[in-house]
Amino acid sequence: MKTWLAILWFALIIGVWVVRGLPWNLDEYDQAKQAYTSYEMIGSDAWWYQHTPRQDSATKPPLVGWISAALYKMSGNWDIAWRLPSLLAAIGTLILLWQGGMKVTGIGGAYLATAAFSWNLLAIRLATMVRTDMVLAFFIFASGWLIWRRLQQNEKWMLGDTIWLTLLLAAATMTKGPIYHAFLLPGLVAWLFFAEPQENKSRIAVGYFIASVVSLLPFLFWTWMRMQQDPSFYNQVVVKEFLGRFTVGAKAIHNNQTWYFYLPHLLTKAAPWSLLFIAALCLKTTRLQWKKNSATLWLIAWTLGGVIAMSLVPSKRVDRIFPVFPAAALTLAALLPVLLQKLSSRLLVTLGALTVLGYGSYTILVVRQGYHSELDRLVKFGSSVQQLCAVNHWNYAIVEGRDEGLLMYAHKMTFSEMKATATQLKSGSLKAAVVDSTDLKRLTEKTGELQSLLEIQHPTDRDYSYHLVRLRP
Repeated sequence: MKTWLAILWFALIIGVWVVRGLPWNLDEYDQAKQAYTSYEMIGSDAWWYQHTPRQDSATKPPLVGWISAALYKMSGNWDIAWRLPSLLAAIGTLILLWQGGMKVTGIGGAYLATAAFSWNLLAIRLATMVRTDMVLAFFIFASGWLIWRRLQQNEKWMLGDTIWLTLLLAAATMTKGPIYHAFLLPGLVAWLFFAEPQENKSRIAVGYFIASVVSLLPFLFWTWMRMQQDPSFYNQVVVKEFLGRFTVGAKAIHNNQTWYFYLPHLLTKAAPWSLLFIAALCLKTTRLQWKKNSATLWLIAWTLGGVIAMSLVPSKRVDRIFPVFPAAALTLAALLPVLLQKLSSRLLVTLGALTVLGYGSYTILVVRQGYHSELDRLVKFGSSVQQLCAVNHWNYAIVEGRDEGLLMYAHKMTFSEMKATATQLKSGSLKAAVVDSTDLKRLTEKTGELQSLLEIQHPTDRDYSYHLVRLRP
């Protein structure tokens, strides 16, 4: 019976994750940029260096793009190829949390850890989103989980652990650069300072140092080679995207936020688990547990260290704090005995059930609204453009507009410039073009009278639309 309940629990979580992204599209949160990396790999054999749909340098290393490209080769479906890496990473994290929860507080800890990670606004949304956040969170959590496992089992840190840690950190680095230090290093330093003397302290410290140095080598090689090929890469990615996160004041490159920006988001988007976490930390019994249990101290230091470090980075966005969620979920499971001293198990089960019901109902409402609003109308429009032009044997171009995803919806590799499109339409070398409503008048002025064959209104802006046009016969 317990096994069937666990299977149903996992099925419910994964089912909600899959459904939440529907109707699938690339029209928000820079999903089109991430999708284009693997799209360019397949379409242009750009396996080492990629671009954005607007042909700027891609800002992230290519690991997730490689995975998506491989999945596309196997499945032939881009939606699966783009979204499966995040889903698999989420499932992997879920499995580690279940195992970790079982080790610390049994079946109750397993359910609490997986619930805290799964039933919140960020995890539900990111689990099938075409982004690197969930994959990065998995690699970071698996790295910290290796340390926690040795401490929990009171076993020596071995060479094999250092090798595994190196591989995981290398994967994290090739996913989003060396940002993993912000989530692991502050907690590790705090743990080394506060933990009771033990042989594992020096072993883990040395292992982490070796792993962090070796794991950085492929990323440095990739960065150096990219700069050799494209001199603008240094300014676009190293200076603007990385160093620019730390600029403040009038020289700030990115949108800076206050140091406490993440706190209200963590409290609301991860409720009620965030409130239980704070309540458990504030109890006197928890402070006693810090001193007695080195593994619990590591979990607390790891979680709080990540929050503090990311709060000190001036440039902030809600999804960037997500890698602390799995660590916080396992910490909450470890502190379950402390919570049960103040709250009854029945109350916790009731609270969990209401939370699942609440987030599940919210997911259904959002998906229903998405289909009602036809959020995938650009996806359908791009497919219609491709099919209509294929039937009539027309070559066609897409003039750059607001939505980068339209390039992939219509099966094109690059946008076309307005001037070149007009010239080709007039000469007859181009039979059709997709243009947005803001540029339609300009294109008409350059080419003469145009015939609109297909038109679609933007899903979120009624005054903005796209048209498939060709010269009127």
